[in-house]
Amino acid sequence: MRLSLIIFVATFLNNVNAGNFLETITFGHVNVGDNRIQLSEKNFTIDSEFIENEKIEYEVTFVKNTFEWVRTNDVLLTPRARVLFKIDLPAARTHITYKNQSLALQRKNDRAQTQMYISLFDNSPIEIFHNHQKIGEVKIKVKKSKTKDGGLLIDYSCSRSNIQVDNIDGEYFVLGCRKHRVGDFGNEKQMLELLWFSPHLKLDKNTPPPYMSIFFDSTPVELELLDQKGNLKKIKISAKLPKRMHRLRTAYGYGPYAFNSAFEKTERNDDIAPAIMLYFNYNLDKNNSIRGFEAAVFKDAIFNNAGIYYANDIAKILDNRLIITTLIGFQALYFKFNDDSPTKNGFIFPQGIELLYKHAFGIENYIVSYGMFLDPSESYDYQNLWIRWGKNYFWEINFIGWQENETMAKMWGLSVGFPFKGFF
Repeated sequence: MRLSLIIFVATFLNNVNAGNFLETITFGHVNVGDNRIQLSEKNFTIDSEFIENEKIEYEVTFVKNTFEWVRTNDVLLTPRARVLFKIDLPAARTHITYKNQSLALQRKNDRAQTQMYISLFDNSPIEIFHNHQKIGEVKIKVKKSKTKDGGLLIDYSCSRSNIQVDNIDGEYFVLGCRKHRVGDFGNEKQMLELLWFSPHLKLDKNTPPPYMSIFFDSTPVELELLDQKGNLKKIKISAKLPKRMHRLRTAYGYGPYAFNSAFEKTERNDDIAPAIMLYFNYNLDKNNSIRGFEAAVFKDAIFNNAGIYYANDIAKILDNRLIITTLIGFQALYFKFNDDSPTKNGFIFPQGIELLYKHAFGIENYIVSYGMFLDPSESYDYQNLWIRWGKNYFWEINFIGWQENETMAKMWGLSVGFPFKGFF
């Protein structure tokens, strides 16, 4: 195994505990992930062995529709399924041990019986005891994927890192990513922690998964792993890291908007008017940022709406793909109906919320979001609603309406947005 000076593989770190990694898949609360690789009983074999000269009727089967991927270490997806055990022995004197946990069995129809989740990519034995003596064991073994790269599962957490794994040849191979900022402010770079494991490939015989490779640049990690027969298999893992990690990201957009305006008793309806949008997002940490926007529409009248907000991700659900964000801040308004009318400007304080769904429709980095700003003020009416979708560039449907006494401006339409530059 070759390691560069700036890339290394750690087989045990304080925040990656192999025992917890495996045991929490079976016992306790887990977060269910996306079934991006569909598994069934056809992908596995159940091997059982009981002591000789002991005739015991038993049944070990997968429970239908229980195959699922669960999330461990925040970024690793691991498969599990529920297995049903039926043994023709008295339940009171029979128990099962799996991953340092012993299970007392129920009695049903004069048979000892239980169900439990099994870690499908782990070959740990399920030991069966009767009268305080081990009488047999069961192992779940995974077959190779039928396609060359069909067993490769790269978590969405790696979606912007362009992870590639060479020479897996049908092996199941699971990867997840954690990204950190390192370096001085204004010159920060990315440190990528890449967690990975395979049911058939290991760093050595005595080191349990998951394993970790840490990238500070795009130099690949080249590994020589042991397969189940003790043969060496060469694997190369590549990642693409950005040269810089900017905290401030900007974007701009434009599009045709409908524009209605009014001043005193005069109202103007412009079917189509040009609209320009500017956006920025200053990243504080993984869950907090400062966001801003500018929306301007103009023809005969001019209406400009700008805001700055503290954004806090208060919840991440559905395997961290649905993010709920609160927006707390203020806005500035500018309105001029025509050359002869006075200028109306000032500050308002609508507060907002946004729901963002990542990797929508199974497309990596494709987002769909809905957000709104509402203001309960009695002196004026204000609404700002938007639906946004896209990947690198994005589309946005937006409505902004403001009315105070006999002054009114409303704009709505479709715009397209583009990433601009990063700073800091």
